[in-house]
Order: sequence, then C-alpha cells, then structure tokens
Amino acid sequence: MRAEGGANLLQRMAFTGVWRDYQRRVLDEVDPLLTDQRLHVVAAPGSGKTVLGLELMRRIGRPAVILAPTRTIRDQWPSRLVPLFLAESPDSAEVSFDLGAPATMTVATYQSLHGFWADDDKLRYSKLLTDLHAMGPVTLILDEAHHLRREWWNALTALTDGLPEVRIVALTATPPHDAPTAEWGRYEAMCGPIDLEIGAPELVRNGDLSPHQDHVYFSTPGHEALDLLDRRRRGLAVRRSAVRRRGPLALLLVGFAVTASRADDSTPAIDTPSDAAAQVDPNISRNRRW
Repeated sequence: MRAEGGANLLQRMAFTGVWRDYQRRVLDEVDPLLTDQRLHVVAAPGSGKTVLGLELMRRIGRPAVILAPTRTIRDQWPSRLVPLFLAESPDSAEVSFDLGAPATMTVATYQSLHGFWADDDKLRYSKLLTDLHAMGPVTLILDEAHHLRREWWNALTALTDGLPEVRIVALTATPPHDAPTAEWGRYEAMCGPIDLEIGAPELVRNGDLSPHQDHVYFSTPGHEALDLLDRRRRGLAVRRSAVRRRGPLALLLVGFAVTASRADDSTPAIDTPSDAAAQVDPNISRNRRW
C-alpha cells in the first residue's frame, strides 16, 4: 500500500518554481552521478539545499529517509514539499515524521535514529530495518551531516550497514575540512567525496546573498601596552636563559614568576633568574649567583 503511495507521490512531484542558475547547473551535472551509491553536494547557505534535495529524491525515485540535526531543519522538508512540488498536502501513508511508521518520505532527526538504535532490546531498530527492506531499496538523505555527534555516527553507520542497497545523498553547507583526520575520514566514508559544489560567490552574483568584506583596523599601541609587551618579552628571555643554565627546574620557577607578573601589571620587570627567584621567595637575594 505504501509502495503504491510512494510511486504516486514521486510521480506527482514537480517543481513549480524557477531554478536559479547555480541550482540548474548542479541539476544538469547530477544525472550521471545518480547511479552512484553516494552523492555529496556542498552548497552555501541560502542556495536552496532542501529544494535540491527534494528534486534529487524525485529523480532517484525511491522511498526516502531524510535525517536532519534539529526539528527545525527537519520541518523545512515538508514545508518545501508543499507548495513547491505538490499543490496539496500528501496523506500520512506518503509522508511521516515517525521512524516507527516509515512512509515514502520519512523525515526525522539523527537523535531519533540514535534512540531507536540505543534501545537495549533493539526491537524498534529491528522493526525499522524490516520496514525499510519491505519498501525496497531506499534513499537516505543526510542533511547537514557534519553536525553529527560521535554516538549518532554509530547509529547511522549501523543503519547503512543494514541497508546494503541504500543510496546516500549528503547535503551540507560546511563540510568539516578543519576536523581531525579521523573525524574527516569518518565523514567522507559516510558521505563520499564532494561531487558538486555551489559557492557563496554565485549567490552574491545573483543577489541571493549580501556581499561582505572583512575589515581589519590596525592601531599603534600606547605606552602602557608597549611597557607590558616589553616586560613579557624580557620574561620570556629569562625563561630561555634559565633552561640553558639550570634546566627544567629553573624553567618551572621562572614560569611561575612570569605568570604572576602577567596577572599583576605592578609586578617589577623580570630581568634575571635572580629576579624571578626573588619574586617567588623574597628571602632569596637578587644578588645570589645562579
């Protein structure tokens, strides 16, 4: 019954708006990639990732499970479906927010998937896999997958392992390029390499994103700032001297004194290891030979 509804839903879907030129470019280039197991699209904020995702779901033609990091982002999917692709709201057999009752288009959060997977008895998770297998090969759409927490990755990996014929579509504005190597490897293994990209300059050119420019204002430090910088430089020089002469123990002593001098600008300047030692213990003479 849901399979019939699914076919009807996907066949009824038709975009009623006008594609922006960068959206059209991506859609023109995407067809040869739709047979891959993974499709990874990076699109700048405001480029219409949700609308592109719905069009990709329609073109692939499979029942889809859409996962989002928050309920707010989750709710954007059905709100874009009607009226941009359908004139009337679909029935519950076609669109669902409940992983326990998947439909042709099931929209949920990563956290809800993790809740199914983390159950001690795994009954809900097993039923989800059974239901998705019964619907035939499915599409898994990952919205902003870079937001996933570590535990959520485990649930998502288990789901994809349990659906060997699944086709993954990953959509994000900010792939985690600056993440640790292990985290980036996990992300790329799930989403695949980046296939298509919409950059911010394209949105600015079309007037869909306001242009911006970072401004840096340089100022000349005043006498107080210069004095502070000078004291800190001399303190660092004492650290280096202490390490060379007396080893790590002297570094620890001097480091303590330099830290104290940073916390109190009234602390006298540290010129020598004896000065540092005297600040730590006033009973130590500044004239003591190191």
